[in-house]
Amino acid sequence: MGFNNMVVHSIQFDGLSVEYHGYKVRGLLKPLQKITFLALKDINLRISEGENVAIMGHNGAGKSTLLRVIAGQ
Repeated sequence: MGFNNMVVHSIQFDGLSVEYHGYKVRGLLKPLQKITFLALKDINLRISEGENVAIMGHNGAGKSTLLRVIAGQ
């Protein structure tokens, strides 16, 4: 029994969500409208030490946002 079968996750997220808050211009004389954009929703991710991973998706899918979270930015 020992630790030979233990998996070490170098990166792990459970239920990760990222929101951006901003304002939408509705017209020259109209007040700004507050908006919330959900970039990532309920992401579960486990990457073990030595594992290779590719992140693929359409434009605006959240790839760069996910990489920023992983990098700690």
